[in-house]
Amino acid sequence: RVNVAPDEATISLTFSSTAAGMRKSHTASGAALATFTTAVKALGVPDTALELCGTTDQPNYRWDASNRIIGYTSTTLVNVRTRDFEQVADIVDTAVASGATAISVNYHSTTMPEHKKRARDLAISAAKQKAAQLATGAGAQLGAIQTLSEGTTSGGGYRFTENMVQTEVSESVDGDGGIAPGTTPLELTIQA
Repeated sequence: RVNVAPDEATISLTFSSTAAGMRKSHTASGAALATFTTAVKALGVPDTALELCGTTDQPNYRWDASNRIIGYTSTTLVNVRTRDFEQVADIVDTAVASGATAISVNYHSTTMPEHKKRARDLAISAAKQKAAQLATGAGAQLGAIQTLSEGTTSGGGYRFTENMVQTEVSESVDGDGGIAPGTTPLELTIQA
């Protein structure tokens, strides 16, 4: 297990609007996004940090015998990436003020492959040490490795996975009341 400190935050935002007509709902959702985009750029967030993930326009039905369309909901999804954790609260507050209807923040590491390599090296070393201790304790000697697999245990057998999963990041409040992202535990199992 290696504890990985995050170096980037992704703020996922939803701007959603419902109206009697699709054009009105779509226009309202787009206007909220435009307000946010202008305001967040004023905070110093560059264009390259904004990622439009998609827009949907869904009809809303009257659920009775007529099943008539009674309106539309337009939803736009946007991600904002930043390595300045001090900016996260300002970006979220700007999104709320601009009419965001859903927000989530995910702290992660952009250098996860290097951390996976380190975890793998540690796991292989631990497997070797454990095998040597077991052999010595049993009065035997180690031979060549017959099988070597990377994965996680599951139920009564083993389920091997190619990639390790990055789990949710814990958050804590730092001394000045701001959000301080925690570390991400990166766990790897080697079967030798």
